[in-house]
Amino acid sequence: MKKKILRTLLPLCCAMVCIFGLVACNGHRHTFNMSIIRDEYLKSEATCQSKAIYYFACECGEKGTETFTYGEFASHDYSGGHCVVCQTEQPVSEWLEFDLSDDGQSYAVRKGYCDDTQIRIPEVYEGKPVTKISSYGFQNAQMTSLLIPDSIVGIERFAFRGCDRLKSLTIPSSVTRIGAHLLERSNSLERITVAADNPKYKSENNCLLTKDGKTLLCGCKNSIIPNGVTAIDDYAFDYCETVTNITIPDSVKNVGYAFAGCNGLLAITIGCGVT
Repeated sequence: MKKKILRTLLPLCCAMVCIFGLVACNGHRHTFNMSIIRDEYLKSEATCQSKAIYYFACECGEKGTETFTYGEFASHDYSGGHCVVCQTEQPVSEWLEFDLSDDGQSYAVRKGYCDDTQIRIPEVYEGKPVTKISSYGFQNAQMTSLLIPDSIVGIERFAFRGCDRLKSLTIPSSVTRIGAHLLERSNSLERITVAADNPKYKSENNCLLTKDGKTLLCGCKNSIIPNGVTAIDDYAFDYCETVTNITIPDSVKNVGYAFAGCNGLLAITIGCGVT
C-alpha cells in the first residue's frame, strides 16, 4: 500500500517543482543571476528617461522575472517639436547654412555641416525670416526627422534627394511652392503629411496632392493613389526603389514620367481611364 502511495505522489511532486521553476525534473536548479544582453531578454528599450531593462537569465537560457538596467539613456524622440516621452522642446539645429536672398529680406536654408539625425529649422536667422529650403538643400542628409517651421513658403527641387533614413515628411500650411524631384531616392519614407489648412497642397494615403486632389505630385513606398486623382505628375515616384506595387485607379487619365528608377516595382495595375 505504501509503495502504491509513493508511486502516486512522486510524479506529482516532480511536476509541482517544475511548475514553480525551482528544480527541473532532470535535477537542474534555476539560478537567475546572468545578465545577458539579447533581444529575447529585453523588457523595455531605453528612452530619454530610462536605460534599457532586461530580465536576468539562468545559465540554461530560462528567463527570470527580476530585471536589471543596461547601457545609456536614449536621445530624445522628437515629433512636432517636442519629445514624445518627456515633452522637452526640440532645440533648433546648429551648423545649418543660410543664403541671403537677392533682396536681402530673407534666408534660404541648407544642411551645411549639421549632422543631427533630428533636424529643426529655425524660423528666423540673424533677424530675418527663413523662407525657403534650397535646391539640394538636404541632399543625402542622414536625418530621421525634419521639423519645417511655418516661415517656410518654398521647397526647391531635389531638396530631400537621397535622404535614405527619413521616415516621414510633414509640410506646414505656409508652404505654397514645391519643386520637382522632391524625394528622389529617399527610399525609407513611409508617411507624407500636409497641414489641413495649407491653401495649395493636401495629403491623402501618403500622397502629396494639389489642393483639389486632382494631381499626384509626390509619393512614397506606402502611397495608395486615391480615387479621384486624374493625373500623376512627372517624377512623382522618382527612383523610389522600395515601392513594390502600384494600382492606378480608373479616375486617372494622364500619367507622366512618374516611375523612373522604381527598380523594386513588381506589379502595376493601370485603370481603364488612362489614355
